[in-house]
Amino acid sequence: MEENNRDVCSVDGFSVSFFRAFRLFNRFLHLFLGISLVVVAGLTFWIFFRDIYYALVNPDQLIYGLLHALGTLLILWTISELIATEIRCLGGERVQVAVFVDVAIAATLRKLLIGDIENTGVEAKLVNLAALVVLGLVRWALTCQPFSRKKEG
Repeated sequence: MEENNRDVCSVDGFSVSFFRAFRLFNRFLHLFLGISLVVVAGLTFWIFFRDIYYALVNPDQLIYGLLHALGTLLILWTISELIATEIRCLGGERVQVAVFVDVAIAATLRKLLIGDIENTGVEAKLVNLAALVVLGLVRWALTCQPFSRKKEG
Protein backbone atom coordinates (compact mmCIF):
# COMPACT_ATOMS: atom_id res chain seq x y z
CA MET A 1 0.00 0.00 0.00
CA GLU A 2 2.82 2.36 0.88
CA GLU A 3 4.49 1.63 -2.47
CA ASN A 4 1.33 2.73 -4.31
CA ASN A 5 1.34 6.01 -2.38
CA ARG A 6 4.94 6.64 -3.49
CA ASP A 7 3.91 6.13 -7.10
CA VAL A 8 1.06 8.60 -6.69
CA CYS A 9 3.37 11.12 -5.00
CA SER A 10 6.02 10.79 -7.68
CA VAL A 11 3.42 11.24 -10.42
CA ASP A 12 1.94 14.14 -8.46
CA GLY A 13 5.39 15.70 -8.08
CA PHE A 14 5.94 15.31 -11.80
CA SER A 15 2.56 16.89 -12.50
CA VAL A 16 3.34 19.87 -10.29
CA SER A 17 6.69 20.37 -12.02
CA PHE A 18 5.08 19.98 -15.43
CA PHE A 19 2.35 22.52 -14.70
CA ARG A 20 4.86 24.95 -13.21
CA ALA A 21 6.98 24.69 -16.39
CA PHE A 22 3.87 25.01 -18.53
CA ARG A 23 2.79 28.20 -16.70
CA LEU A 24 6.29 29.63 -17.06
CA PHE A 25 6.24 28.88 -20.79
CA ASN A 26 2.79 30.49 -21.09
CA ARG A 27 4.04 33.64 -19.34
CA PHE A 28 7.01 33.70 -21.73
CA LEU A 29 4.59 33.49 -24.67
CA HIS A 30 2.52 36.36 -23.30
CA LEU A 31 5.67 38.40 -22.77
CA PHE A 32 6.71 37.67 -26.36
CA LEU A 33 3.23 38.68 -27.59
CA GLY A 34 3.41 41.91 -25.60
CA ILE A 35 6.82 42.84 -27.00
CA SER A 36 5.66 41.95 -30.51
CA LEU A 37 2.60 44.17 -30.10
CA VAL A 38 4.84 47.07 -29.04
CA VAL A 39 6.96 46.58 -32.18
CA VAL A 40 3.84 46.41 -34.36
CA ALA A 41 2.51 49.57 -32.67
CA GLY A 42 5.73 51.39 -33.56
CA LEU A 43 5.48 50.27 -37.18
CA THR A 44 1.83 51.29 -37.26
CA PHE A 45 2.81 54.78 -36.04
CA TRP A 46 5.21 54.95 -38.97
CA ILE A 47 2.45 53.92 -41.40
CA PHE A 48 0.09 56.51 -39.90
CA PHE A 49 2.60 59.35 -40.32
CA ARG A 50 3.38 58.13 -43.83
CA ASP A 51 -0.34 58.27 -44.67
CA ILE A 52 -0.60 61.82 -43.29
CA TYR A 53 2.51 62.87 -45.20
CA TYR A 54 1.08 61.36 -48.39
CA ALA A 55 -2.19 63.22 -47.86
CA LEU A 56 -0.44 66.57 -47.32
CA VAL A 57 2.08 66.21 -50.16
CA ASN A 58 -0.58 65.17 -52.68
CA PRO A 59 -3.53 67.54 -52.16
CA ASP A 60 -5.47 65.84 -54.97
CA GLN A 61 -5.32 62.63 -52.89
CA LEU A 62 -6.21 64.29 -49.57
CA ILE A 63 -9.35 62.26 -48.90
CA TYR A 64 -7.61 59.03 -49.90
CA GLY A 65 -4.69 59.74 -47.56
CA LEU A 66 -6.88 60.82 -44.64
CA LEU A 67 -9.12 57.75 -44.94
CA HIS A 68 -6.05 55.53 -44.98
CA ALA A 69 -4.73 57.39 -41.92
CA LEU A 70 -8.06 56.86 -40.16
CA GLY A 71 -7.91 53.15 -41.02
CA THR A 72 -4.39 53.04 -39.61
CA LEU A 73 -5.62 54.70 -36.41
CA LEU A 74 -8.23 51.96 -36.08
CA ILE A 75 -5.44 49.39 -36.37
CA LEU A 76 -3.46 51.31 -33.74
CA TRP A 77 -6.49 51.35 -31.43
CA THR A 78 -6.81 47.59 -31.91
CA ILE A 79 -3.15 47.09 -31.04
CA SER A 80 -3.59 49.30 -27.97
CA GLU A 81 -6.56 47.21 -26.84
CA LEU A 82 -4.57 44.00 -27.32
CA ILE A 83 -1.63 45.45 -25.35
CA ALA A 84 -3.99 46.41 -22.52
CA THR A 85 -5.40 42.87 -22.59
CA GLU A 86 -1.88 41.39 -22.41
CA ILE A 87 -1.08 43.64 -19.44
CA ARG A 88 -4.22 42.46 -17.65
CA CYS A 89 -3.45 38.83 -18.53
CA LEU A 90 0.13 39.10 -17.24
CA GLY A 91 -1.34 40.64 -14.08
CA GLY A 92 -3.42 37.51 -13.54
CA GLU A 93 -6.78 38.74 -14.83
CA ARG A 94 -8.92 36.74 -17.21
CA VAL A 95 -9.18 37.76 -20.85
CA GLN A 96 -12.59 39.17 -21.72
CA VAL A 97 -14.30 37.87 -24.88
CA ALA A 98 -15.57 41.39 -25.59
CA VAL A 99 -12.01 42.46 -26.42
CA PHE A 100 -11.97 40.17 -29.45
CA VAL A 101 -15.38 41.44 -30.53
CA ASP A 102 -14.02 45.00 -30.27
CA VAL A 103 -11.07 44.04 -32.46
CA ALA A 104 -13.43 42.50 -35.03
CA ILE A 105 -15.60 45.64 -34.97
CA ALA A 106 -12.56 47.86 -35.58
CA ALA A 107 -11.34 45.65 -38.44
CA THR A 108 -14.78 45.58 -40.06
CA LEU A 109 -15.18 49.33 -39.68
CA ARG A 110 -11.78 49.81 -41.31
CA LYS A 111 -12.88 47.59 -44.21
CA LEU A 112 -15.95 49.77 -44.67
CA LEU A 113 -13.91 52.98 -44.62
CA ILE A 114 -11.18 51.75 -46.92
CA GLY A 115 -13.74 50.06 -49.19
CA ASP A 116 -14.95 53.46 -50.36
CA ILE A 117 -11.55 54.44 -51.71
CA GLU A 118 -10.66 51.01 -53.07
CA ASN A 119 -13.84 50.74 -55.16
CA THR A 120 -15.24 47.75 -53.29
CA GLY A 121 -18.48 46.39 -54.74
CA VAL A 122 -21.84 47.12 -53.16
CA GLU A 123 -22.30 43.48 -52.16
CA ALA A 124 -19.05 43.47 -50.17
CA LYS A 125 -20.04 46.72 -48.47
CA LEU A 126 -23.42 45.26 -47.51
CA VAL A 127 -21.77 42.10 -46.14
CA ASN A 128 -19.37 44.22 -44.08
CA LEU A 129 -22.24 46.40 -42.86
CA ALA A 130 -24.26 43.33 -41.86
CA ALA A 131 -21.20 41.92 -40.09
CA LEU A 132 -20.79 45.21 -38.24
CA VAL A 133 -24.42 45.10 -37.09
CA VAL A 134 -24.07 41.49 -35.92
CA LEU A 135 -20.82 42.27 -34.10
CA GLY A 136 -22.47 45.27 -32.47
CA LEU A 137 -25.32 43.07 -31.25
CA VAL A 138 -22.85 40.48 -29.92
CA ARG A 139 -20.92 43.25 -28.14
CA TRP A 140 -24.13 44.58 -26.64
CA ALA A 141 -25.18 41.08 -25.52
CA LEU A 142 -21.80 40.55 -23.86
CA THR A 143 -21.83 43.83 -21.97
CA CYS A 144 -25.49 44.58 -21.24
CA GLN A 145 -26.42 44.64 -17.55
CA PRO A 146 -28.64 41.52 -17.24
CA PHE A 147 -25.95 39.30 -18.75
CA SER A 148 -23.01 41.03 -17.14
CA ARG A 149 -21.19 39.12 -14.41
CA LYS A 150 -19.94 42.30 -12.76
CA LYS A 151 -21.05 42.71 -9.19
CA GLU A 152 -22.51 46.00 -8.12
CA GLY A 153 -21.27 47.23 -4.87
